[in-house]
Amino acid sequence: MKNYRRSNPLLAEIIIILLFFSLCACVLVSVFGSAHSTSQNALGQEQALLRAQDLAERFKLSALPAADFLAQEGFSTDTALPDRSFEALEGAWIKYESFSGVEYLFSAQPDSESALLEGFSLKLWEGKRDKGQAALFILPVVRLNQEAQHE
Repeated sequence: MKNYRRSNPLLAEIIIILLFFSLCACVLVSVFGSAHSTSQNALGQEQALLRAQDLAERFKLSALPAADFLAQEGFSTDTALPDRSFEALEGAWIKYESFSGVEYLFSAQPDSESALLEGFSLKLWEGKRDKGQAALFILPVVRLNQEAQHE
């Protein structure tokens, strides 16, 4: 009987150590999970930024007017797209794209056309645009007006 009493504190210590390590494992799984999520989010934002820069460069090289170029790239002026809810963007061209499992909303707001310049402001929102949500970035896209160059 005396042997059992000596092993009880050892058993209690082992149980406490196992509880401590299991608690640490839970915390580490949570930390690695949130790190993976943050990494995927950053990757999606980087891909969206590269897509926006690509659109800007192709617009600068294109001979099409801004509205025709945006239509060719899949942008739409229909703000009532199915299964989407966001604050209306008056006069904007919009397009949804998904990068790394995250949906992004591109909106192109045509700038007032001057005699020499034409273009649009390209804005990007993550997910569905909610009222008051700030854009991730705004990229002004401008080029010389093709007609003004020939005059």
